[in-house]
Amino acid sequence: MNNKKMVLQVLLITLIISAADASGNDSMQQEKKSGQVALEIIPGRYFENRGWFFIFPFKKGPQIAAWVEDEKENYMGTIVVSDKTAGESWISAPEEGRPESLPVWSHRSSEISNSIDAVTAASHAISENSRIESYLKLPAGRYKVFLEVNNSYDWNKIWKKKLPKSSPYFNGVNGQPSVIYQADIEIGHGTASVKMMPSGMGDPLGRDGDIDKSFDGIDSALSILESVYVKING
Repeated sequence: MNNKKMVLQVLLITLIISAADASGNDSMQQEKKSGQVALEIIPGRYFENRGWFFIFPFKKGPQIAAWVEDEKENYMGTIVVSDKTAGESWISAPEEGRPESLPVWSHRSSEISNSIDAVTAASHAISENSRIESYLKLPAGRYKVFLEVNNSYDWNKIWKKKLPKSSPYFNGVNGQPSVIYQADIEIGHGTASVKMMPSGMGDPLGRDGDIDKSFDGIDSALSILESVYVKING
């Protein structure tokens, strides 16, 4: 074998090894860029509410669900959902259940079957300062995180009890509609903490998964939670 052929072979082997190393490094970088999200929830003044079972009053916390969508509004997965909503185990509820409880999450998560990767959390387990970890792992990119919270029986001067069905504020036993919080996050730039802000309300009768940006007649429902932060790990 002459020297020229030997040099060419050595160069070819070197290029193959370099390409393999680069591919391996790219895979490692992609793995590093993926990350998980967690929530830090601090209950507010109206976190607990009172419900009734026949003539017996009982204290109850809100129903909560949080989920992630990509920039094109594709549902990616659930971070957390309260046990009553997940199991549809309601006390003193109408026969049709509580579609108005968390309508935005219910509609959006049900659009894709078998896609929910959730940590089911009882709302009463949320303490003064609760951190909810998630098994939901996301590749690098930009996402929108939503949280929906709702306390039934929280009627006020606008969302009144026993309104006629013809009223635009008719709400059944729901009281004020669910409140939606939102935050934009980016995975792939290390750890971060982003505060979620109120962005609208759900349908008071659970008819669709749209977000009404008006906050029409909402007051105490905005104080169910004092604050919510999205924690990004990686």
